[in-house]
Amino acid sequence: MKIKVAILGVCFTAFTAFGNSRTVMGDVLVAVQGDGSTSATVFQGPNQVVDFFIRSDASETVASISVVFDLPQYDMVTGYTTGLDNATYFGNGILEAPIGSPITVYPFSEEIFDVPGFDINQEFSESAPGVFQQPLPASFTPWFSIVLDTSALEIGSHDLIVADALILSDNGAGFDFLNVATPSLQLNVSAVPEPGSLGALAISSVGLVGFIRRRKRNSII
Repeated sequence: MKIKVAILGVCFTAFTAFGNSRTVMGDVLVAVQGDGSTSATVFQGPNQVVDFFIRSDASETVASISVVFDLPQYDMVTGYTTGLDNATYFGNGILEAPIGSPITVYPFSEEIFDVPGFDINQEFSESAPGVFQQPLPASFTPWFSIVLDTSALEIGSHDLIVADALILSDNGAGFDFLNVATPSLQLNVSAVPEPGSLGALAISSVGLVGFIRRRKRNSII
């Protein structure tokens, strides 16, 4: 089964209404590992954490980030952490507290997308008087984490497709959109190891250590 997690910039409609043309200024890369890997592995069950990382391949600044993620089923996201909560996450100390939740979990109305999902909304504070934009990190930096309940997902590899993402950058003359260059992410769901198999593995490991020690002692004698 393929899981498609489409990422849509919800700001696009608003700025199109103002008549602004879309100008892509640079690339933003998203990963689910600190080394830039686009593949994450979780167990089948509750409380599975997926970390998201972000960086820019150019000297880009952002005024706001508003991203919608489509999910394959309802009630998958049970928790989250953002830069408002964690000092090591991008945005810590430069994020404005949102009016609502920084990550909102909800089923979209059938009139809009007819799919469940969540969105992340980030507004950045002043970097200078009257300048509401902050630089994106040049290396992969923790962006946010979500806690998933994957109990109902099939074991195997699921594609997390990055359909589109719009991140706003204030270039001084107006707003531009930054392109997300990561084409897709992957979520690998594994079965939870049986307690019996873990015990057998531990016993075999102890036996191997004992065998090696005996060989070493016999070789000395």
